[in-house]
Amino acid sequence: RIAWVDPARPECAPLLPSNNRLLQGLALPQACALISSDRLGGPAAVLQALPQAIADGLRLFLLKLDHHSVDQQVLWAQRIGALASHHGARLLLAGTALSARRAGLAGLHADAAELRRLTQRPGVALWSAECANAGDVERARTLAADLLIWTGTGEPPPSTLPLYRLGSQRRSAGAGERIAIVWPAGAATERARA
Repeated sequence: RIAWVDPARPECAPLLPSNNRLLQGLALPQACALISSDRLGGPAAVLQALPQAIADGLRLFLLKLDHHSVDQQVLWAQRIGALASHHGARLLLAGTALSARRAGLAGLHADAAELRRLTQRPGVALWSAECANAGDVERARTLAADLLIWTGTGEPPPSTLPLYRLGSQRRSAGAGERIAIVWPAGAATERARA
């Protein structure tokens, strides 16, 4: 018998561990938003903007809390993550794996510079990596990133979806300005939204 199941909550058991990344990839939402607390006016402004972004259908957020101590990052990430989780959304922290785990978040986001320093996959359930060139893409795939954020110039790799920046005006998808999410585990169709 064949039946459709929610990949986030499979009803069949036991599942082999090798299926975990595939199911996790299938459960990723269709779009993602980058939240920079500096651009929005601080973490309190993020807490105010998040409900509307969730109401607009976004369910995955990359949170950058620049200019805060590690302990402050964890405290704000806990508050923002709790709000996101309450509404069925997931939050990835741009920081350390330890900070993301301490905050109880879904995972971690690494920028391109951090990706180049890593020697192994961070110890988190969901990991996104920012890629500025083909070498970064290859490194992220070798380290088993769950999703890649293409910020390089030129055409992004295949299987891309849009990345939205909360708190900034939409930019045209001109050369060097296109930002795309690459889902290595999925076969999404390429789309661009201005």
